[in-house]
Amino acid sequence: MRKKMKTTPKRKGTSKKKRTAKEELLVGASAYMEGIRDKIKKVANAGVSVLILGETGTGKELIAKSSHQHSNRSSKAFVAVNWAAIPKVLFESEIFGYKKGSFTGAVKDTD
Repeated sequence: MRKKMKTTPKRKGTSKKKRTAKEELLVGASAYMEGIRDKIKKVANAGVSVLILGETGTGKELIAKSSHQHSNRSSKAFVAVNWAAIPKVLFESEIFGYKKGSFTGAVKDTD
């Protein structure tokens, strides 16, 4: 004899599934998408910087997140930066860091 378990109905939009470390973010099964996935896996642990270019809405951040997920740094935080929002005068110091005193407000060295 089986017991009937009480279940509460799911409300639409309330399920928030947590992603596992290697769960794929990219959808699609075409040969082109498989090629993209292969390239991501190749560069993920190469220890090199990768520049991802594309029009607005083409999935650049998804590519970056996928690369991060497949890297040996996946246990650390992924930080997305909207470089278009960084003023031109601060761009270089934000990317490469700066030395204390190199400009007004530079109170400590950064990397």
